[in-house]
Amino acid sequence: MKQVDLENPTLILHAFDYAVIGKALVDLDGILLKVNHSLCDTLGFEEEELLKQTFNDITYHEDRDNESYYIEKLLVGEVNDFQLEKRLIHKDGHIIWGLLSVSLVRDEDGDPLYFVSQVQDISERKRAEEFMNNSEKLTVAGQLAAGIAHEIRNPLTAIKGFFQIMEHEFTDKKMYFEVINTEMERIETILNELLVLSKPQKTNYKQKNITTILHHVTTLLKTQTNLHNIEITERIDSNLPPIYCDENQLKQVFINFLKNSIEAMDSGGRIHIEVSKMETSMLLVRFKDEGPGIPDHVLKRIGEPFFTTKENGTGLGIMICKQIIENHRGNMHIESGPLGTIVEVELPIF
Repeated sequence: MKQVDLENPTLILHAFDYAVIGKALVDLDGILLKVNHSLCDTLGFEEEELLKQTFNDITYHEDRDNESYYIEKLLVGEVNDFQLEKRLIHKDGHIIWGLLSVSLVRDEDGDPLYFVSQVQDISERKRAEEFMNNSEKLTVAGQLAAGIAHEIRNPLTAIKGFFQIMEHEFTDKKMYFEVINTEMERIETILNELLVLSKPQKTNYKQKNITTILHHVTTLLKTQTNLHNIEITERIDSNLPPIYCDENQLKQVFINFLKNSIEAMDSGGRIHIEVSKMETSMLLVRFKDEGPGIPDHVLKRIGEPFFTTKENGTGLGIMICKQIIENHRGNMHIESGPLGTIVEVELPIF
């Protein structure tokens, strides 16, 4: 057996280049001096492309300040190294969660020379840590919803009974009774939606074609779109792989998004539906309308129980949609501006 020459300087280079974890040597100004194959693969760059970036360029903007704080502590000698979780930006724009470890190399006089950084891709772990948290939250919310719904439904049943008796006796107060009846029906609607959250819904997961599901939904809503002078356009990639899903639940989600878009466009317009395959074994379904958009202070609260901008809304529709998508191990994102609202849904490929 050939003996390894431990004094050979190329050994250190090989250990750097062929490490299974992403590694980089970084200048004090954040310029990437040297990167290995694993880091290039993780971020989707060729080596020459990545060396044109700075560490700030590939760091998600919300995580830059936190990292700068620890870099400063490293430079002044308060710590010898640090480790933190941060978000990195892939070449195609999607976010990667990484576990960053950084140490500082100094010269003989103790002056800083450059940083040695290691990045481990922990995206899958984060998606799993997040899925479990959301599942627990939904379980607690469901239990609370069931308790509230049953506590309200019991006295409501008695109120409705006496209301019907009184309605026949006081025929001259018809308008009052109509208002009361409308509000009681609204209460029942809220209770029914609360119970949807609390009950484990029967699911029927099968291998399905996303294009077929969307075509069924758009056909179902064709009357409403015609009535509101709205055109639905589609840009769906060909030969998309199937997804493993409950077809009826996904239809419920897509109908909710499309109805929201229809209601947002009083003067007509277009709803654009796009479907494409992502590089992360996910399908991306995007709904974009041409409505007036959602103000930032409202957008932040979308999905909160009972928060709604609709006169007859309950605020539970988006929350239920989010639950269904997460049960499918998918993700949902909403962004909005003066030119319209975009809802993006990521669903895992079968």
